Amino acid sequence: MELTCFKCNRRIRVNEGTKELAVHLRWVHGIWGSTEERLICCQNGCMKTFTLMNSFLRHIRLFHMFAPIIKNPNGQEIQNHELENDEHNAGSDSEPEEEDQDADDPEQADIEYFNNFDEDLVKQVAALLIVKLRSSASVTFSTRDKVINGTKVIFSNTLQALRQHTLSVMQNHGIDPNADDVQELFGKFSSLENPFSGLETPHQQMNYMLDRLLLVPPVETALGTRIDQAVDRKTGQTIQKLVTETFQYIPVLEVLKLVLNEQVRQLVDSEKKSPQGYFIGYQDGYSAGQHGFLIDHPKALRFQLYYDDVEVVNPLGSKTGIHKLGLFYYSIQNLPHHYNSSMNSIFLLVVCYSADLKKYGFAPIFETVH
Repeated sequence: MELTCFKCNRRIRVNEGTKELAVHLRWVHGIWGSTEERLICCQNGCMKTFTLMNSFLRHIRLFHMFAPIIKNPNGQEIQNHELENDEHNAGSDSEPEEEDQDADDPEQADIEYFNNFDEDLVKQVAALLIVKLRSSASVTFSTRDKVINGTKVIFSNTLQALRQHTLSVMQNHGIDPNADDVQELFGKFSSLENPFSGLETPHQQMNYMLDRLLLVPPVETALGTRIDQAVDRKTGQTIQKLVTETFQYIPVLEVLKLVLNEQVRQLVDSEKKSPQGYFIGYQDGYSAGQHGFLIDHPKALRFQLYYDDVEVVNPLGSKTGIHKLGLFYYSIQNLPHHYNSSMNSIFLLVVCYSADLKKYGFAPIFETVH
């Protein structure tokens, strides 16, 4: 059986419990027993939220793993929701959490996790750290490099010290340090000294994200050209330079391939209009009821576009306006409103210069978007 991680959307293979998911959240995403971050159950489109890890895992075991199966009058298997009605407080964390006697053993889970902790997993954790640093607007490139270099030094010094201490203990107990299994152990120490091996340059980081983290790369598209004034580095004279004006487009279809997993498709298929007299979304309005395409395809995906200008330099400096960017975003209206209220449900579509948008208008950009 597999469970879905709400942080990275990765499918985690589990055996008879939820310990593999708990260990993944703990060591890959740094989420422990009690956290300020909401824990979201995204199994089968559930989307219930929790603040306590035990409540979160107990809910998954009760309602998504061990819930009894019954058959409806048509012979189709469905989950027995009577269990959920009887135990509706099982997933609630409004009361003080008690120790779950049936919970998975965290120490045993850690042992199994670290037995499989190899160089590839270390690199994945390091790559996720880089992604978090790069996604934070308050972290500059120089600060990110300092964090990476500092982490490398800590890892290297710590593992070298542990290796030397392990060698001393083995010698005190008369263990041959040249034995094959001992050399294999020391080889693991050496392989983990640099967690950012292969991730040290922006080019290496981007390649890893494309290959392993399912990053959707932007597509550069030309709008036109302009003549800029530039200084020739050899002669020091001012020359005219032809510059191609472009925008960056993130392919929608490639993003949807990652977003529309089984749970999200269930949410889209279960969309219903609001009760009579309520106007909550586009599907509740007169225009949607008269739209020929939506009448023929009621489950068609509906996108809501957003546009915003972003100043990437000091707004009080002299360079304001020159580097201002125009950003287009979109969300999937078919999803529940509480789900769309999360920033994780808003996706980047186009990045362009605001000056180019004023010059060429919206049409050349949206002719390319598909």
